[in-house]
Amino acid sequence: MQRTVDFKLPHFFNYPPYFTLQPVRETREKQVQLWKELILDYCRSQKMYIISLEEDFPLFSNPKIERSLSYEAKEVFLAALVSEEGAQSGLTKVTRSVSFFGCGFKIGLTTY
Repeated sequence: MQRTVDFKLPHFFNYPPYFTLQPVRETREKQVQLWKELILDYCRSQKMYIISLEEDFPLFSNPKIERSLSYEAKEVFLAALVSEEGAQSGLTKVTRSVSFFGCGFKIGLTTY
């Protein structure tokens, strides 16, 4: 698993409720936006081009506060990246990863 060394994590990363999908629509929309920005910023800084739901990704857990995203939360955040960044299709049961191509991070999908 890659570390978050040399990457400044935002304050919300140490706030436990952000690791749980929020039930109130407005709050969840803000939560999704924060996670999208965090994931994109991290991937750009680390030159990462693929995030898999099946593998460890350093942002999906925070040992300091003993919190991890659920599989459902990971799907929601990655699906938002896909749908809002112009990918051609969404995450399905067959699609398990999101691929980032180029400096502009055009998002595509990899299926297994």
